[in-house]
Amino acid sequence: MSELVRLLDYIETGIQTEAIIEGDRPGFWVTWIDWDSDFRRELQLGDRIIAIDGRDLSPMLQPGKMMPGIGQAGENMYWQEQGAKHGQSVRLTVWRGEERVDVNGKLHAEYYYVDANDKKSLAPGGPVGMSNDGLGYPWSGWYEQLWQKCSYVLTRGWRMRSFNNRRELSSFLDEKARVDYLQQHYPGPFADAVAADWERVRACLAGTRIELTESLGMPSAASCDTR
Repeated sequence: MSELVRLLDYIETGIQTEAIIEGDRPGFWVTWIDWDSDFRRELQLGDRIIAIDGRDLSPMLQPGKMMPGIGQAGENMYWQEQGAKHGQSVRLTVWRGEERVDVNGKLHAEYYYVDANDKKSLAPGGPVGMSNDGLGYPWSGWYEQLWQKCSYVLTRGWRMRSFNNRRELSSFLDEKARVDYLQQHYPGPFADAVAADWERVRACLAGTRIELTESLGMPSAASCDTR
């Protein structure tokens, strides 16, 4: 482990979810996967997690029971109860569209990153979360807004009646200069992941032009690759 990376006590997956408790397929709906989560290899946004290592999660998918669920605020409580360790492999069973799929990934202790001056950072070596490098507001606030925007566009944006992809794209393009700065001044896995996420959302917002004909009628809501 690099001296720029420290391990804290909490065990986690690095997955963000919303609990879906109604309908015929309740589960923990994946809305984001952190840049440093091993689950980025196989899990996809939009997957609905229904089991961990074969253990059905329906007992957690009840009102008042969701907090220790995977991707929820109290997820660590579940892993603590299971005696889970850093680097432990787990198998998640998910609904992916109409398919039931198993995906694998490794748990990790909560990461605490610092830069060369031992200041808390978003990634090993920086950027420092509370700094802004003269670019406006701090990196931590900027990145939180960016990943939340990415999550919104990729998981639900095109399904919202109020969604205007051209307006969203114009706003999103404004972030390109900061993404480029991140790659130039803090090269590494974090900068690469941010750039890849930004490009994926840009392509999603740009969409595909459709020429309507009388026989086509109105197109259905567009969707983006959530891998």
